[in-house]
Amino acid sequence: SYTSKDEVAVYIHTYGKLPSNYITKKEAKALGWVSKEGNLDEVAPGKSIGGDKFGNYEGMLPKEDGRQYYECDIDFDGT
Repeated sequence: SYTSKDEVAVYIHTYGKLPSNYITKKEAKALGWVSKEGNLDEVAPGKSIGGDKFGNYEGMLPKEDGRQYYECDIDFDGT
């Protein structure tokens, strides 16, 4: 699976999408994930959260018409 910043970046650059070890929050919740409990590895072993739209509400990332950011957990090891 791809978890490091460099591995995920190369995968996205090569294939234009997140690796298959990433699931959205909605997909994780359907499997029984509860964020507060930190149980992702119990309900979806080997998976990481990624693919949901990132709001950039704090304005920390550059703004440009038509640009959309997406979330992707990096270096998640199931704990």
